[in-house]
Amino acid sequence: MVAKSPDAKRARNDYAEGWLAINRLIRSDGSWSGRERNVFYLNLGDGRFLDLSGVAGLDFPQDGRSFALLDLDGDGDRDMILKNRNAPQLRVLRNDVPAGNHSIAFRLIGRPESSSGAYRTTRDAVGAGLTLETPQGKHTKYVTLGSGFLSESSRDLVFGLGPHSEQLRATVRWPDGKVETFEGLPADHRITIVEGASRFDAVPFKRRNSDLRACAPQQPLPANSPREGVALASPVPPPPFSLPDPKGNQWTEKDLVGRPTVINFWATWCAPCQEEMKAWKQNYAAIQAAGGELVAISVDDPQDGPKVAQFVQERALAFPVLHADPETLQRYNIFYRQLFERRTDLQVPTTFLLDASGRVIKLYRGIVPVPILLADLRDVGTAPEKIFASALPYPGRHLAGKPFRDYYPMGAAFYERGFLSDAANYLELAVVANPQDNQSLDSLGVVWAKQDRLDQALTAFQRATAIQPDYAEGYFNLGNAYLKAGDSAQAERAFARAAELDPADPEKLLHYSSVLAQNGKNELAATVMERYLKLQPDDFEGYTQLGILHAKLGSLSRATEEFLRAISLNSEYPDAYRNLGIAYLAQEMPYRAAETLERAVALKPQDASSWFALADAYLRLGRQADAAQTLERVLELDPNHSQAAEALRRLRQPGT
Repeated sequence: MVAKSPDAKRARNDYAEGWLAINRLIRSDGSWSGRERNVFYLNLGDGRFLDLSGVAGLDFPQDGRSFALLDLDGDGDRDMILKNRNAPQLRVLRNDVPAGNHSIAFRLIGRPESSSGAYRTTRDAVGAGLTLETPQGKHTKYVTLGSGFLSESSRDLVFGLGPHSEQLRATVRWPDGKVETFEGLPADHRITIVEGASRFDAVPFKRRNSDLRACAPQQPLPANSPREGVALASPVPPPPFSLPDPKGNQWTEKDLVGRPTVINFWATWCAPCQEEMKAWKQNYAAIQAAGGELVAISVDDPQDGPKVAQFVQERALAFPVLHADPETLQRYNIFYRQLFERRTDLQVPTTFLLDASGRVIKLYRGIVPVPILLADLRDVGTAPEKIFASALPYPGRHLAGKPFRDYYPMGAAFYERGFLSDAANYLELAVVANPQDNQSLDSLGVVWAKQDRLDQALTAFQRATAIQPDYAEGYFNLGNAYLKAGDSAQAERAFARAAELDPADPEKLLHYSSVLAQNGKNELAATVMERYLKLQPDDFEGYTQLGILHAKLGSLSRATEEFLRAISLNSEYPDAYRNLGIAYLAQEMPYRAAETLERAVALKPQDASSWFALADAYLRLGRQADAAQTLERVLELDPNHSQAAEALRRLRQPGT
């Protein structure tokens, strides 16, 4: 799929959507490998391979992505570093074998410089070949790059010698063709050879671990959901809400700003939630004393409001208890999923800790240990850096800037599900965090355009295209915004630029042709439409539009050809029959016109324009009664059709 991926500038929407769909599945705990275990094969040297996956201990069930081979402990055998997509994301596998067999490793160093300044060999000696000769035969290896997917193994050349350790001879062929030979090489050493030095350096391997029982046991992985909660490296504002309590009072997120707040999602049917409610009731005063506030939001079905009210009343809960509507739950579920790379749905009980400005700084899955929560509340007010520090796996000083959240995926997720206000809020944060991110600007412009905030949308698209002048999608969206604002001249310029940058995108050509026709530039519009139809040869509507353009240009025969082509692609398309009938009338072919227009009104009986054209055909054929009846039908469909009314009046005049 990657090898045949299109150029980024020409990438089609279906290709991009395919990748988005795959990544959604992976982030929702899907598997790249289909839960297949890793495999390890031994080459028997005679064309056969032996599966040693389980024996070697490499048959892990994780989604392995890449691995690198190197002598990590310097004992002369190659170890492995394995990278997984899911946890544990990194495994270091030490290769320990019983002592007895020998090996030798070579590190080749090239000399790029020469007296003439001409190219000789890279510093890493890439392309050099080394042939090792032993009494048992010869074996050749090459220094290469690109040894694996998303990984690079050591460029040391390691040779296993078995029980043999003497009479070793190496021949190096450097990339420039020079050949050097080295005799008397010691086994169980790492040999360094510098191009042209005519000698080698040898460093003995470290002593191998011959007692496999001395290997450290594998350590258990940490729990997926630590009871102490999950801190965020940077606080994130949650979606706004407006929810009622059992007394009918309406609460919004603004009512919670000014002090740290604990928001707990729960349900009456959830047994752990009922247990946690007891703890909330017992410790509510302590939460307030720690400087915080507690709000519980029920996820019960909307019709279960009385049940929630009864639950609150029977337990005499003093803190605010709100009842969420389905839309609020959906929005908070999107928010929750976007907080983490591995995306799972919001479950109850789940608790958010907000700072005084109303941003989520930490969350807790399951029942929250009250002592930890009280300590976190005090830290939020006095030492929030403690919470931020716990969000990072390694303590210490930031050398490359503090971590920050990319709000673009969150904004895009809300946009995909139709929550435009939330999408705009998060995309605005993305632009603030990175004003030069043209993708966030462009997406924000799309949202603003759908909200009819056209001035802001135009500004966003203009900024996006200024940042990246070859951004075809930005010009396309800019053209649509200009059209919506009623500025077809500017829309034409934007669509022209989009089509110039991405001439293989049918949608851009179609919009460009349409605005050209709207601006009266029919000849150029027809040319662009022809380019579009080369890319979309089965679009019967496109051929109909091309026929209309040729009719406006006075080429009725060409228009007729295009209408007939549209009908050949879709014999049930009424617009093509209507326009073909009108073209026949213009060519003084009333019999064909009547036959064609009768088909049009049969396919689309509510189309007054087709009936009116049919009445014209009947009049030209001298069928006044049929014409009158047809005009009456036009006026039934459109009582304000002045031309039909006038034609019918003339037909009914005495002597007509």
